[in-house]
Amino acid sequence: MAHYEATFVARIPQQADSPQFVELGHLKHTGLTWVDDLAVGRLDVACKIPSLPDEIKARLLELDRTPNELWLHRDGERVFAGPITSYQVQKQTVTMYAPGLLAYLQMMLWADAYTATDGDQALIVRDLLDQYQAFDYGDFGLDTTGLTATGVTRDLNLLATEPRTLDSIVREMGNRDNGFDLSVDYSSRKIMMHTPQRGTDLTDVRIVDRRNLTEAQLAISVAPGVFAPRVVATSSSPTGGALAATAVDAAAEARFGRVMLAASFSNIERQATLDDHATKLVATMGSPAFVVTPTIVPIPDLEVGDVGPGDTITYDYDIGFGAQTFERRIKSVSVTVKKAKERMGVTFL
Repeated sequence: MAHYEATFVARIPQQADSPQFVELGHLKHTGLTWVDDLAVGRLDVACKIPSLPDEIKARLLELDRTPNELWLHRDGERVFAGPITSYQVQKQTVTMYAPGLLAYLQMMLWADAYTATDGDQALIVRDLLDQYQAFDYGDFGLDTTGLTATGVTRDLNLLATEPRTLDSIVREMGNRDNGFDLSVDYSSRKIMMHTPQRGTDLTDVRIVDRRNLTEAQLAISVAPGVFAPRVVATSSSPTGGALAATAVDAAAEARFGRVMLAASFSNIERQATLDDHATKLVATMGSPAFVVTPTIVPIPDLEVGDVGPGDTITYDYDIGFGAQTFERRIKSVSVTVKKAKERMGVTFL
């Protein structure tokens, strides 16, 4: 059984420098759930209130005045870090909730004009983050040195009249046919870019089936707004006028019918950029929304750490309608630890 240590950490903002981090002690948790996700991730830690040191109790009283983070180590390796954004108390047990470090991008609002022409996508993201973290009290300790040139260039036009979070800006940049995913090295707080996407094809070596499944919850939908073989994307142009692009999954349309979805973007200058957005959308929307969240007992062929977000694995299971076998990319991996036992879950894109 792996050994987990959850640490309560005070984050002390500095006006013109990186914040100070002060470890206030390991938490005597009664259970925890750790989620590694293509987007942000999450850590939930439950503790008996009487077990908490007075200094930690005091910092939980006013989260806006005394910001904190949770750090998680598994067998000595830091596998998670993120800000405590909320907690819940019930019967003298407090459960603290912390999204991953990329959640800080959701707190950063870009409210200035910004233009990049044929800029490397990683260097654009790095420039935006560096500029924000140079603001007074804007530094959240994110290391951007891992954002090095990828060879993929793009334009970006932001207007001061349309403030947006850095999370939404970066997410839109990455959601293109030749886009990218971000991840964080939690030990160094270094942000890394994976292009065109994060993950490895493990379909021949990592299989979810009756050997390791304890439960498989399944939902499938072709509802309007969820499934659409034809996508029309539009965008205003910062120099005036408008752009439009259409992408079609012809085979899906022939099978199901001409179901359409409209998507709007802002300040896209190039037609090719909007075309890439439409292509990426129809690749997702052209097949049914398929949500399966199996709970997995770790076995030698599939243990915690063997797969992660972005990896593609094989799923082979019969829920009662007949065997379903497919190769699908992982969106998130969750690990629940309770009474010294690990349970792993995965969700798919």
